[in-house]
Amino acid sequence: MFFLRRFTRPSRPHPNQQAFSDGFTAWDADRMRDALVAIVEEVGGTPCTPETRRELTWTCRETLENYLGHPQCSHVCNVPEWDASLVVGTRLRSAWSDEPGLNCCCLHLTPSGIAGSDLKQRWRSLGYSSDEIQIPRERVRAPLPLKGEPGYGEGPSLPSIHRAERTGTPPEQTYAHALSVLGPATGPLFERYQRGDRAAVWAELVAMGPNVRRSDVLSDAVAVARETMRRARANLETIHARLLSSGYVFEKPESALTRPAADVLERIAEVEAEVGPLPLSLCAWYEVVGSVNFIGTHPEWDEDEYSDPLYVQPPEYDDEEWARGEYFVRIAPDYYHKADVSGGEAYSIVLPDAAADSPLKYEWHGTTFVDYLRICFRWGGFPGFGLGGNTEPPEEVAALKAGLLDV
Repeated sequence: MFFLRRFTRPSRPHPNQQAFSDGFTAWDADRMRDALVAIVEEVGGTPCTPETRRELTWTCRETLENYLGHPQCSHVCNVPEWDASLVVGTRLRSAWSDEPGLNCCCLHLTPSGIAGSDLKQRWRSLGYSSDEIQIPRERVRAPLPLKGEPGYGEGPSLPSIHRAERTGTPPEQTYAHALSVLGPATGPLFERYQRGDRAAVWAELVAMGPNVRRSDVLSDAVAVARETMRRARANLETIHARLLSSGYVFEKPESALTRPAADVLERIAEVEAEVGPLPLSLCAWYEVVGSVNFIGTHPEWDEDEYSDPLYVQPPEYDDEEWARGEYFVRIAPDYYHKADVSGGEAYSIVLPDAAADSPLKYEWHGTTFVDYLRICFRWGGFPGFGLGGNTEPPEEVAALKAGLLDV
């Protein structure tokens, strides 16, 4: 008796999927992006927003860059138009497995596994396939050998797609220029700040955005920023002394509260030369305060509590901190890492930013750097005691914050 074995061919890619494949073959992220935009719009039935288009652009760029060094990866791109995500997968067949056959590059486009059934049904009804698209390796015009291929890693690597071109910081946006225009006379914003209208003054400065660098505002804004940080420094000295007298043990006593380095202005200028302008608040912190690291233990505090001690590290430039054309200045570890537990992204400020103050990215209050300092001082330097909805600090923390200056 003879048995006939039935072979099934992979379904033919949709034209938009084929266009994505052709862009990959040509190593052209823009062509890949245009194909994904067409897919999002056809499946979603709505025009692609600029935000989604930007996300798709970076997904394609990262797909190509990552494929050079790890040709078996998956990128999940959030698509608000679908209320779901698009998965872009890549692998190099035979290089990472024992599969027989010729080397080929495999592409995989499909809605994420948690996408709704209606979206998946529409995906199929429009003729889109979730099968891998296989491309002979020799057709893919990769600029360098892929990992596992002869010659991989032997020559110079390509520059990162994330690193923005050095365009230089306009002189009028540097902190050196800001200090140069700081005159002896005080302006209306500084005077209001001194009278106690502090939160409102900072709100006005932040609302100006980069216009805070205008010649008629800058001197006044710098005076406010420096006075804010002078008051912050006084608070930190008070908290530091109280912690020492209470039996608190600093993890690194030598860096618990340090003065600015003698070359701090040169360090700020170095970052601005490489990245772009820093917000006035952060520059003033570096110049007036320095750095703080209140990580440690207290004999009467629960060791399992995430107290999120105040921590702002000194200014430094690290060329590895670029992501999607933006530079991330690390301010502090997140509250998990501060407790020596594996956690998330560091609290960071995204540059360039010519504003008076900037959002503190990945910090759980979702606020700006200056407002974050206010929150820290309301909790005696340990805002993590407010995690879980707590509204009042424990007794020992209340003693730390007594009489601190408003910032």
